[in-house]
Amino acid sequence: LAFCVSVEHAEFMAARFASKGVPSLAVHGGSTTAVREDVPRRLREREVNVVFTCDLYNEGVDLPAAEVAIVASGTSTVRESVQRLGRILRPKPLAEGEYNAFFYTLVTKDSQETFYAQKRQQFLVEQGYRYVLVSVCI
Repeated sequence: LAFCVSVEHAEFMAARFASKGVPSLAVHGGSTTAVREDVPRRLREREVNVVFTCDLYNEGVDLPAAEVAIVASGTSTVRESVQRLGRILRPKPLAEGEYNAFFYTLVTKDSQETFYAQKRQQFLVEQGYRYVLVSVCI
């Protein structure tokens, strides 16, 4: 489940991932009710591997098959971060010692967003989550 900054961003990312062979879907307020209601099944059955969204699945939706969240939308409040994290923290059967949820936030180094990312990191660590900072140069 990937949280994007705009509808256009979600559409672009879904098309880009699909062009690389990753079954993807953009879902947002402009999507039909049928498309939105079918997302849980499509994720569960692995018909779609990534759902890109903008302000649609932050809260109030249950997607138990979602195991990974990617936040590519910039600054969010602690409340919004917690809601997004909640989309992937659903009980799932696991083998001993396996993780069942991964939460990634994309942050540009030395940007204003780094301040907010540090706040989110502090909050998540205080809640008992493991937080690993990974630097990638592209």
